[in-house]
Amino acid sequence: MSDAFTSKVLIVGAGPVGLVAALALSLNGVKVRIIDKLPAPAVGQRGSTIAPRTLEAYRLLGILPDVLKLATPFPEIQDHSPDGTPGRRFSILPRLPPSPAVPYPNHLQLGQDYVAGILREHLERRCGVNVEWGTECVGLEQDGDGVNVAIRKGETDGRLKVEYVIGADGAKSMVRKLTGFSFEGETAADTRMLIGDVELSGFEGESTDPAIRMFKDDDGNNIIIRPVPERPGLCFIVSRGPLLDIPRACADHAYLLSHIRFLASREDIKMGAECTVTEWHLNVRMANTFQKGRIFIAGDAAHVHSPTGGQGLNSGVMDAMNLAWKLALVVRGAAIPSLLDTYSTERTPPIREMLNLTTTRTKHNFALKRTADAAAHPLAFRMLGVHCRGSDIVNDELVVDRRTEIEEVSAYGGEGEDTGRVHAGDRAPDAPGLRDADGTERSLFDLFDLAKHTVLVFDPALVDELLGAVQTFEVECIQTLLVLEAGSASCTSPRGVQVVVDFKGLASQAYSVAQGTRIAVVRPDGVVGGMLKGTKGVNDYFARVLNSVA
Repeated sequence: MSDAFTSKVLIVGAGPVGLVAALALSLNGVKVRIIDKLPAPAVGQRGSTIAPRTLEAYRLLGILPDVLKLATPFPEIQDHSPDGTPGRRFSILPRLPPSPAVPYPNHLQLGQDYVAGILREHLERRCGVNVEWGTECVGLEQDGDGVNVAIRKGETDGRLKVEYVIGADGAKSMVRKLTGFSFEGETAADTRMLIGDVELSGFEGESTDPAIRMFKDDDGNNIIIRPVPERPGLCFIVSRGPLLDIPRACADHAYLLSHIRFLASREDIKMGAECTVTEWHLNVRMANTFQKGRIFIAGDAAHVHSPTGGQGLNSGVMDAMNLAWKLALVVRGAAIPSLLDTYSTERTPPIREMLNLTTTRTKHNFALKRTADAAAHPLAFRMLGVHCRGSDIVNDELVVDRRTEIEEVSAYGGEGEDTGRVHAGDRAPDAPGLRDADGTERSLFDLFDLAKHTVLVFDPALVDELLGAVQTFEVECIQTLLVLEAGSASCTSPRGVQVVVDFKGLASQAYSVAQGTRIAVVRPDGVVGGMLKGTKGVNDYFARVLNSVA
């Protein structure tokens, strides 16, 4: 079988990262094909922690309402003494109240198999794209106009030609291996534990208490049992310690049950038929670039690390969101291919920092006998502070001191609560309290578009000049929003410009109008592309991103 250019982009791997890339590209009008070597969707609770930044991405993708129907708040932890007596109850992720700029400040939990199911349903229903299961990539060869791909489905070999390939096929990525990406790092064989899904019963109040149960002894043996709300009776477990024979526990479920009962000091715990566990060891690796020509890697295919803080799947979603809008513009001819180089340069600094952060915390945790001592997670794990301020394509005309505002700022945003102004390259904040011409109240998150840049104009006098400036670029890739102060004189909406009144002043506050912002540009991935003093800055920004049509 042969298929030449009927699809523009081939995505290898139909986990959440590959599905996010497929959905984002499809919603941008790019024809994609997505394959996975598995015969059917994977089942399991890995990657169940959803960071606030990922919730915002899901909103842009239009899947957030479905996620919120099933997801639950990240649970508290119920600690137990060595004799099984309940002890301290605490939270490892402090819950914060929503704010106008951050409507989703807290982590949620939902198994990645459920998230993947939601993504597949949207991809099929809204875009007509179905995952091709049982289909693997076995060869890749680039030439001047695309990538020749060898695929295999059962006993049948085939070839197809696409313009670009995205490898989202996990830690053992075939795309990465076939393309020759480096994957440097370390494997710590002594940092290991048992993880997996087990059907358990016998816990008091298990039907109503979502708490994660933590049991341990005085010798460094422990087990963490997290009930799965969307699958009553199923638990995700993590266990380690000198007493546990991990290979035996993977093969002998009776032995595993006896280990659980021993650490919990309870004989009434029972194990059901479902038990899928495996040995995990600390494997920290990262490709030195996420792009080679027309081939990209994302998620675990590009970086693997400790599950501490639940950063893995969430980082992969950010990879996919960063790449998709750029690739869509290039495929559609609205941007030159060099824009794609910024995918790797924007994503590698925060990934490198995240690997250092999670590895350090994991090794510290493993050195402790009291698991509770290692429990607290930093606010940075919300990922709201992850930025690309140093990117070549962002434009910030308000910068006073590049060293302190850009070069010395952690790529992971420190604690994720930068008390200074929003910079180009930062996450775009929300702002509710906007009223349109019909009097309907909206928020900026309601108005941001996955397929377009959003230009926020805070000075009505600049509108005509701005429209003239953007006409030299692919205008279908840009939407303009005039944001008026409360009490402003009525303004006739120029053609192609939506007018809203910032009657609570929250948009002006979020985008630092008092500090000199007259125009802000928000990228399709929800990142601020420009903090600008005038239309020249707008022209400078889009000249770095879009082709000129003049």
